[in-house]
Amino acid sequence: MNFFPHHQHRLDVLAEILVTTRQAKRLTTKQLAARLGKPETFVLDYESGKYRLDLPELVDIADAIGIDMIELINLYQQRI
Repeated sequence: MNFFPHHQHRLDVLAEILVTTRQAKRLTTKQLAARLGKPETFVLDYESGKYRLDLPELVDIADAIGIDMIELINLYQQRI
């Protein structure tokens, strides 16, 4: 049972922001994975919602994409 059904929507919003930001920076999933030192499936899984990111991972991804965490949070807050 999911006690917080709104969490899925919020996770979807975060994934969408990460995908669109990565694409705006003209990075492929393979290039981003290389920057992170992770397999491409890691990027594909969190972008598709199969994997939930923890905060340190999110910070690493933001750094690798080239977006400031404050900017990322602001984008997120505007969309939820």
